[in-house]
Formats: sequence, structure tokens, C-alpha cells
Amino acid sequence: MANRRAPSTRNRSRAISHNPLQEAILQTMIDLKPKSRQISSTVHRFAYRSGIGPLLAQRLPGTRILMYHGTPRAAQSGFEKQIRFLKKHFDIVPLSEVPDSREQSRSKAATVALTFDDGLRNNLMIAYPVLASCGVPATFFVCPGLIESGKWLWNHEMRGRLRTLGSACQLPALTKLGCSSNGTDATVEWMKSLPIAVRHRAEETIREATRTFNPSSEDKEHYDIMSWDDIRELDSSLITIGSHTLSHPILPTLSESERRCEIADSRKILESKLGRTIDSFCYPNGSENPAIVDEVSEVYRYAVTTQVGFAQSGTNLFLLPRVPAADAIEMLAWRMIRPAS
Repeated sequence: MANRRAPSTRNRSRAISHNPLQEAILQTMIDLKPKSRQISSTVHRFAYRSGIGPLLAQRLPGTRILMYHGTPRAAQSGFEKQIRFLKKHFDIVPLSEVPDSREQSRSKAATVALTFDDGLRNNLMIAYPVLASCGVPATFFVCPGLIESGKWLWNHEMRGRLRTLGSACQLPALTKLGCSSNGTDATVEWMKSLPIAVRHRAEETIREATRTFNPSSEDKEHYDIMSWDDIRELDSSLITIGSHTLSHPILPTLSESERRCEIADSRKILESKLGRTIDSFCYPNGSENPAIVDEVSEVYRYAVTTQVGFAQSGTNLFLLPRVPAADAIEMLAWRMIRPAS
């Protein structure tokens, strides 16, 4: 895949003007809190198709940092549609510019930055060609320890293995470790709360019970991660690399020394392998506490969370909130107005 320098999406200010009817509609949308899912969907479609949603977004201060994860092939057409929508209505900026421009003038286009967590290979195969063809910058947060080993994120591996067990995923050995959860997702969520040594025992229990596990082609499409060569294929003038720790642990479950290794060594390895400065960080699972935030601030220039909201003047640079992406473009457009929807 050839690298190419795509045109900038910057400096595309748009005049904002509303007639009285638009003003009334926009204010109604601000105040509206529909309880019916059907009514909500109707409002979302109206905001998107009428073009009123982006107009309202331009009235709301702050940068929307969009949070994507995987982009499997089935989502390709929808993802491209989303990127073209965002490029048409917003000023898409590199994440590195957000810390210096959190206070936004309402006379300019609302700004958006794109982030992709986990370093999944489908982001190279599906998302990256769209970003490159549209000239849209983005940040990919990766785990160098997983790149080195070629392993999946531990929670992805556990989900894949537990699904093969079906209703039998409540294993006696897990119960002895304190698991009272039923089902794949609930078990993984329980594992996220465990001290790292106990979580590793739970992982080995699940691996032992699924020794014949053979990932399907669909599993690989969803969970395989990028290699070093894959990352080097990305146009560095368009795609910024950030750290997502070494191996994607839940940081509050680690000791201070373990945390510092995951936080600091991941930057050192990325800079050594890629020959570029790594100054951004993403908390795995969005899990942090004041001590962890302080540790991250000693190593990086800024960090993103899974807290929902817009980055504005006064936002802590190491607790930058994001806006969750959505499969449906109507919902994505609505979250540019109401990020917690």
C-alpha cells in the first residue's frame, strides 16, 4: 500500500447564519429529551438529513475527539460515508493540535479529531485507505508489546474463547477465583476488575478449557493487530501514533512499578521502532485514577479517556474526553451535538 501525502482539511471556515425558523428548530433540539426510541431516531434522522445538526454543532464550543475502535470490512461503506460527512461539515484537525486550540471561536467551523484505539489491523486495511483518500488526519493508539508478540488484546482473546463455550462459560475454576458472572461479556468485565496476577490465572483457566480454539477468519478480521511493517506503511504526515500501554492492562489493577513500565516503556519502544516522537497516551478501557494521571503526565504531553464530552478551554490535558463513534451516521451526527446520546 503506497504512502501518499493527502491534502489538508484545515482552514475551511464556514459562515454560520440561521433564519428565525432554523433558530427555533435548533433551540427545540437543544431542549428536547425524547423518551421514545422511535421519536429519538426521528429527531436524529431529521438533524442529519436537514443539515441542521451540523449548524447547531458549530454553535457549541469545544473539539469533538471521536473514538473509534475496529473497522471491519462490513463497516467500510458506512465508515467512508461518515468521514465524508465529517469532512464536509467540520474542520478535522490532528489530535496533536487539540491541546493548543481547545478554545474555539464560534465564527469558525467546529473542530473534530479522530482516534482509533487498540492498533487493530482492520484499521490499516479498511479505515486507512478512506482516511488517505479523503486527506483526513487521525491518531492510532497501539500497544507495542502486542505488536512484538502478534497476540490479540487479552479481552479480545477471552471473548473469542468464551464464545466457544456457550452456556458453559461459567467454569468451576473461575467460580473458585470469585467469578459469579454469566455470559461472555459479563465474565470479561469481571476479569477487568481483578488484580493482574489473578486475571492471568483466569486467562489460563479459560485457555485450558478451550485448547482446541481456532479463530475463524471473521475473528481474525476483527481482532488481529498491526505489525511493525503495517504501522510503517501508514503515512506519518497523516497518521499519528500514540501509546495504549505495552499490553493493554487495566492500569488501576497494577502496582506502581508495573504501571510505570506499561506507561513509560511503551513510549520508549514505539520511539525506538518508529523513529518518531510519541507524545500522546490512551488509557486502556478508560480506566485511570489521580495517581495514574500523574504518572502519565510525567511521560506524555496529553492523554485521552473514554469520558464522554467535548475538549474545551480548561479541560485537563491528561483527561481529554471523547465522543464515541456510532455505526449509524444519524447517531454519529447527533453525537456531534449531544455526545452522551
